Parts: sequence; structure tokens; C-alpha cells
Amino acid sequence: MSLETFVAEYQEAKKKFIEQAREEIGKEFKRIFTENPRLKCISWTQYTPWFNDGDSCTFSKNDFTFSSFVPEDAYYVDVEEDEFHEEYLSSYSLERRGDDMSSDVNWKDLCKFNELCNKEAIVEVFHDLFGDHVWVKATIDGFDVEDHEHD
Repeated sequence: MSLETFVAEYQEAKKKFIEQAREEIGKEFKRIFTENPRLKCISWTQYTPWFNDGDSCTFSKNDFTFSSFVPEDAYYVDVEEDEFHEEYLSSYSLERRGDDMSSDVNWKDLCKFNELCNKEAIVEVFHDLFGDHVWVKATIDGFDVEDHEHD
């Protein structure tokens, strides 16, 4: 097999994998929204930093933000009294906050989903699906990807 053929086969296999990943990840997001009807948006930023204090600049996906509305901006959010916008949700923050969290959303499931989607192999898939230097908003209808400015 020639190197050209080998690379072409790799690219075709990767293309098929990404198509399948898009479908499977879409199903999982739809499940999350279906099981938590008050949840309207899961958003996050993902990018390769421009500078990392001398260390390698490597791509990363930030934690999910879970909202009862679709935010218009990645950083400046005005939350009404009957809405929620939970950033940096973790197992630790759930334990610490306890009954403080809205009971009509399965926060433990959302926390597990956030942790699963931050595993290195899945982060690589998110890079292939959504790109670099982006803000992604997921709703029950699909994904919206916007360019994202960052430091």
C-alpha cells in the first residue's frame, strides 16, 4: 500500500467516525434536554490559548454552562429571577450547594455529563466536530457555533 493510499484511507475513516460521533453526541444532548425540560441551553467555549506562560498551548474545552434560556453572550449574562445559569458545575459544587439547586433538573446527571465530555478523547472529538476558537450553544434543536474571542 502506498503512503498516499494509506493517508486517503485514514481520512475516509476519520470522516466516517466524525459523522457517527456527530450523530451519537447529538442523541446524548437530546436525551439530556428531554429528561430535563426546563434546561434550554448547554453552552461552552473551546479553544487553543494564544499564550500559556511558556508552556505548550494545547486545545481545551471548558466546562458546560447549563441555562434555562439561550444566552446571547458567552460572558455577560443577565439572569431573571425565575431562570438559572449554572457555570462551573462539578461534583464538589453539587455536594456543597445541596438543596440550594433547583429540583426540577437532574443536576447529578448534568454533572456526570459535563465530566464525561471533559475526558481527553472526547475533547478531541469536540474539536473535530465544532472547531477551535468557538463558543458552542446546544439546544434540543441542535448546535450553534460562533467564533469566540479570548485571551
